[in-house]
Amino acid sequence: KADKANGRHRHGNCDELLYVLSGELDHYAEDIGTVRMKPCDVIVIPAGVIHNARCVSNTDSEVIVVYSSGAREFEPITVSAEKAKE
Repeated sequence: KADKANGRHRHGNCDELLYVLSGELDHYAEDIGTVRMKPCDVIVIPAGVIHNARCVSNTDSEVIVVYSSGAREFEPITVSAEKAKE
């Protein structure tokens, strides 16, 4: 959704691949920092890496998300308000 973000989290047992169909995202991953993603961009987040995405376009983003395991683990990560601004 426009101007919304998912919480920081990690998947301990699988990689995650994101492919942007429309809109723009700022995607944060602890190993690379924040990357602006636009349509046709792809990112792969290795298992265990803390990450999240924020829609920065005026319209909703559409993204294809693929996991390397059908039984993915999900671990929410709590961060301080200061760290969340990154």
